[in-house]
Amino acid sequence: MQVAAKIFSIRYVCGLGSNLADGIIPLDDLPDGENPDLPSPFEGERKGNPAAHVAIVTWEVTSEGLVPVARNHLELLAGGAALVLEGRIAQDAAILSSIATTSFAGIALTILPWLFSGGTLTLHQPFDAQILAEQLVQPCDLVVLPAPLLPRLLEARILSARTDIKTILAVWRSPERLAQGAVWPLPEIALLDVPIFGQTALFAIRRNADGKPARLPIGAVVAPRGDANAVQIAEIRRSEPGGVALGGAMVPRHSFPPTGRRAGAVFFRPAENGLIDAGYTCRIELGTRSLVVTGPPPGIVSVGGYRFVLQELQDMISHVQDGATLTALPDMLSGHRLAGHAGDRAALREALTQLGVNPLVVRAFRDREQSTAA
Repeated sequence: MQVAAKIFSIRYVCGLGSNLADGIIPLDDLPDGENPDLPSPFEGERKGNPAAHVAIVTWEVTSEGLVPVARNHLELLAGGAALVLEGRIAQDAAILSSIATTSFAGIALTILPWLFSGGTLTLHQPFDAQILAEQLVQPCDLVVLPAPLLPRLLEARILSARTDIKTILAVWRSPERLAQGAVWPLPEIALLDVPIFGQTALFAIRRNADGKPARLPIGAVVAPRGDANAVQIAEIRRSEPGGVALGGAMVPRHSFPPTGRRAGAVFFRPAENGLIDAGYTCRIELGTRSLVVTGPPPGIVSVGGYRFVLQELQDMISHVQDGATLTALPDMLSGHRLAGHAGDRAALREALTQLGVNPLVVRAFRDREQSTAA
């Protein structure tokens, strides 16, 4: 965003709110035309279906490096349609989301349901249980939450007391944990599990009648499931190496950037059959003709909505300070938790901050007193 903000000849960079970085155009100014300094839009010829052109570019973290993933308007809309159809989201829905809109999943879970329903969108960031409880005082049809938080919110009776909530989207950024999800005890509130496979695809799966998570089907994925007029929105296969292979309406079909192959850079590249190996290991249950995700992409750690190549982080830390180490520990809420060891933690934190390293990595080297208090 910081780079794109300085390159107005390529595109506009817009944001919500008043405290924006230099070069960001406030979205609040656009509808009423109150910003007279905007340059005139770029007039470019688009051949064919305008919806088949690039709509968004998101970034995937892979073992090879950071990869840009481009989606056209049709693929983007398919991601939102999967949620709206399976969730049976009504018109004028009031939506409360705690998921950041910085990825394909974030946009598909928040912006697109809002646009499809023509309702009201409230963004809850960063997560705070008390503030969430206060926001839920207002009528709310759809709530988007990280799946690992649901048991805690139920225990605190933040959700169980809310009988006017129609649907909850439980977001699984670590889809390998979905099969062990706790039984949903509130049949009056529809729960949809949303396993996310990086920037490749996501699925909305309504819970079974007994409250247990439903399995991912092998082959075509339709929405809404069980409906005679259901629409196919994706395809799930098992790749030859034993990984989750994804295809269908929401999965990008074209390599990006187009010059990547010639330049020798890392780039997004679908297989010849149109499927993308998302890197997650899986197994097939023959009795139910379903797929169970068993593990994350090797070498990749996920902390909330952020993904890192662990080896790259470890190499960088050891280069900044001799003897410093970093490891990733399993965490029920965020997927992984980074924990670091260094002889001079304060100096290392300062050096990492100066380098612009992600604050999650810097926080891994906080003082032990701070860690205990947290």
